[in-house]
Amino acid sequence: MVDLKRRRFEIEIDEDVMDMLRKKARRSRIGAAQLASRLLRKELTTV
Repeated sequence: MVDLKRRRFEIEIDEDVMDMLRKKARRSRIGAAQLASRLLRKELTTV
């Protein structure tokens, strides 16, 4: 049995947002995908 914990999703975001995401990820020394996941989780759990 395989338990998949992560899935890849493709979403459209504005180019300027992607630039900010990359810069913040670089400063935080994490990948842009990981940072995007953290930011989405934070935003969606406060709803």
